[in-house]
Amino acid sequence: MGALKLGLITAVLFAVAIVNDWSTPDRLIMTLVIVLIIAWTWTRFSLQRLGLTRSLTLDRVRAGEWVTEDLSLSNRALLPKLWVEVQDLSSLPGHHAGRVVHLGSRGSSSWSATTRCERRGRYRLGPIAISSGDAFGLFESRKMIPATHELIVYPPQVDVSDIPMPMANMSGGRATHVNPSLAAHQISGIREYSTGDPLNRISWNATARLGRMMVKEFDPEPTSDIWIMLDLNEPDEGDVELNGRSSRSAGPSVDEALEYAIAVAGSLAERCLADGRKIGMIVNRSMPIRLDADNSQRQWFRVFETLAVASSFGHRSLFEAIQAESRRFSRNSGLIVITSSAAQDWVIAAQSLVQRQVPVTAVLVTDRHRPDAQEMQALLEALASVHASVVRLTPGERLAALEPSHSPAST
Repeated sequence: MGALKLGLITAVLFAVAIVNDWSTPDRLIMTLVIVLIIAWTWTRFSLQRLGLTRSLTLDRVRAGEWVTEDLSLSNRALLPKLWVEVQDLSSLPGHHAGRVVHLGSRGSSSWSATTRCERRGRYRLGPIAISSGDAFGLFESRKMIPATHELIVYPPQVDVSDIPMPMANMSGGRATHVNPSLAAHQISGIREYSTGDPLNRISWNATARLGRMMVKEFDPEPTSDIWIMLDLNEPDEGDVELNGRSSRSAGPSVDEALEYAIAVAGSLAERCLADGRKIGMIVNRSMPIRLDADNSQRQWFRVFETLAVASSFGHRSLFEAIQAESRRFSRNSGLIVITSSAAQDWVIAAQSLVQRQVPVTAVLVTDRHRPDAQEMQALLEALASVHASVVRLTPGERLAALEPSHSPAST
């Protein structure tokens, strides 16, 4: 816009000069023309030979943790850059990595942007838009730098230490906090020693008899596998009350209840894996997500990568979900259902599982002040009457205050 105005002024002065036979404004016109040429030429080269680097301290964090991005802009040209505006086009809320910098001849500028990750999800950091111009602000040049990083924010941690865990209906089963390969008492056989086997597992009698190092193998303790069913289905028309609010409207918003349910699911899975249990997960919606039961470190990442981007999609009742997945549950594999809905249709399905000696725990994300508090209380009593364990949690409570680098993903 400044160049346009200066061009118009130059044109007017040029017309005046012609009328006055170039008697007075000729020097002024020539000066303005020279300024325009210098400004345009400077702007033309203002974004050439620039280099940008950006790096993240962590690319996977828990909600509530902080992430730091380091940026560096360098000028590899002899011509200094009077000003360069860096504009960050990241999708992470609250992330402001842009600034205006001055770069001398072959100089550079570095800075950091630290952001608190408030909400789970998959975010893109970048691209970068840079702009620069001449010293007079007459011309401006703009360029996109497609340097991007992906940041995954996992659900926050919730204190679930007092939630009762389903136990297998087998004698001798108990949860332990040690490596499952060492938490056994029944010797199942012997095998040849391999690197990394504990020395206290060496069978010296077998070693002397066979002439090579042999170790004892043990049967694992009879603890149950855990299936976590996270209810993310959207309420159907039957769940909507006369006042237009759905039976899922817990606390301030439906979104808060769902986010809290997702955080509880992740924390329960983390607790089970720490106990050495196999855990599987079913995200209930019209297009369900299933993760087969496993207790390896990879399962932690599978669960949290899934929960980081999980969202409601369509409607499928819990009754339908439990019936469809019932073959996965047995007396040796318990079920934890996490829901913020007051619908009671799935109580019959829970009763059927209990009658098959499948341990069932229900985690109800609710608030005593929600419009359907009576319906939620009725659901709680109905589940208790069929001998299912019931826990009521309020959104926002039990959230752990985490420091950066707390999750396994950051090690």
